[in-house]
Amino acid sequence: MLLFFFMNPLAKKYYETGGFQEVLFLSEKTFDWETLSFKVPELPRSWYELAYVPLKARIEFLSNLWGDHFTYHPIASAAISHFFSSLDDVEIALIKNESLYSVEMVYSMKDNCSFFRGFPPVTEQDIRIFQMETNPDLPKDYCSFFLLHNGFGKLSEMGLLQMSEIPSANKKVTTLLQNQSNREGRLIDPKTLIPFFETMGSFQCFFSDWYPNSEMGNVFLSGINYTVSDTTNSGMWEEECAFPTFLEWLSRYLRGMNISH
Repeated sequence: MLLFFFMNPLAKKYYETGGFQEVLFLSEKTFDWETLSFKVPELPRSWYELAYVPLKARIEFLSNLWGDHFTYHPIASAAISHFFSSLDDVEIALIKNESLYSVEMVYSMKDNCSFFRGFPPVTEQDIRIFQMETNPDLPKDYCSFFLLHNGFGKLSEMGLLQMSEIPSANKKVTTLLQNQSNREGRLIDPKTLIPFFETMGSFQCFFSDWYPNSEMGNVFLSGINYTVSDTTNSGMWEEECAFPTFLEWLSRYLRGMNISH
């Protein structure tokens, strides 16, 4: 029987009706680390320990952890603080399909409004290899996010891509741009776009031809009309889903951004 503790109804329904063979929440039962780590090798030791911390302290710890991973940004810092103050639960879920378990952290929002899910992080060595293989100029805060979650999303959609999904997403972006009718009247070279978020066939991408501040900005590539955000008018950037920094994009996403326009 799943207790779900304080998890909101949307999250409860997802895990009850998602067709999973089995779902275990670590905070519901004490598991032995040696046995559990053998059974679920993807489970980080830090997540295992976090599961048995009281809920209030668990949320506070994660809020501080997120803040410590990113460069201070007034918009992002406020958004992250608001995100964690809006939580009613954080759980570590072990999900069994066939004989394998996957692991995810569940961020349940108050007022039944939503929930977010994140996969386990990668190592700094993984990030260095990823940067060399993808683009050395990828924003620092984006790369730092992989130390929190390698894959992150809202509800059932894991929109923020895992490292291993980027090459496949690159191929999809290239296909979309073959049908491009960019509103700026110029073609976009697929090599200049690095997708990091996917939803309903559309992508948010880092744009290596656009450095609005000191780092690579990111733009929206529509899978419906094949257009890319117009970056020529700074007053329209947010409406166009064009963001100077990864943290500004993340801030809007945590606030419930609709990116499927």
